[in-house]
Amino acid sequence: MKKVKGQTAAKLLSKRFQQIHRRLNPRAAASNIESENYDMTEIDFPPDEVYNTLDRLYDNPEAKIAALQEIQPSERDVAGQKTVFKALSNEDRLRVLEVLREGECCGCELQVILDAPQSTVATHLRKLKEAGLVKSRKKGKWSFYRIADTAVFELLDLARAIQEDA
Repeated sequence: MKKVKGQTAAKLLSKRFQQIHRRLNPRAAASNIESENYDMTEIDFPPDEVYNTLDRLYDNPEAKIAALQEIQPSERDVAGQKTVFKALSNEDRLRVLEVLREGECCGCELQVILDAPQSTVATHLRKLKEAGLVKSRKKGKWSFYRIADTAVFELLDLARAIQEDA
């Protein structure tokens, strides 16, 4: 993988995705554990074989275990990232996002672009909205969709860059 300023593209994607995820989901940013508030008594120590391995690698395995558990992502962050990546895992949803790069679209226009029935398009749009990638507005009986944040484009561009490096 191509290195950028000493970091691989995968590390950059991971860091950038976390930033984007926090921008799209402010509640996720508030859930992060502050290191100074970390309670050492709540550490779940790993099984003996892992502890023995860490004991051979480090002078203070308890401190290493605490440090590793401190950097472990929260379940809430992982669930949010899973929702976003599941939404991005469908080709039709990626097509919708690329079309919305050009601007707001009506649901009926997306039906034409995807060559799919209204129910299928509605399901894709619902998944994108649940992931925080798309927003909608109603005008009469018509629904218009747009990208929720330009960070979505950055995420798509990063995925494209990683694929080109592969």
